[in-house]
Amino acid sequence: MCGSAQAQSDDISMASIIADAERYVQVVEHEYGQQIVRMELDLISSTKEAFRTLSGGLEYGIAAFGDQNIKDIDLKIYKFVNDQWVLIEKDNKREKLAMVTVRPEVTAQYMIEISAYEFAENKHVGHYGLMIFHP
Repeated sequence: MCGSAQAQSDDISMASIIADAERYVQVVEHEYGQQIVRMELDLISSTKEAFRTLSGGLEYGIAAFGDQNIKDIDLKIYKFVNDQWVLIEKDNKREKLAMVTVRPEVTAQYMIEISAYEFAENKHVGHYGLMIFHP
């Protein structure tokens, strides 16, 4: 392992986003009774995109959440229609958790855009989690 004699700073450690993810997994699986079909954790300084084929007839929950460095995270869902990405759903509330529900009529490719809209004071980067789930 690469490293230095100095311990990794809490500002860039993934420990808090992993702990948050574990809590969200418990809620989604045990309280909501849903199956998680995709999950990712990554670093973000502005906007990230993820792509996923969603099956027609299923209702999906899509959630993005930020660590202590992110005050506001936003989520937009696009469907590829006529050679362009068309916005179909968004959550842009001022919170560390963004969540939308999507129920595709047919199986298709979707783009998920995660935006770190606002950071904590003196922060310019943070970790986010993305979770896609359905019954």
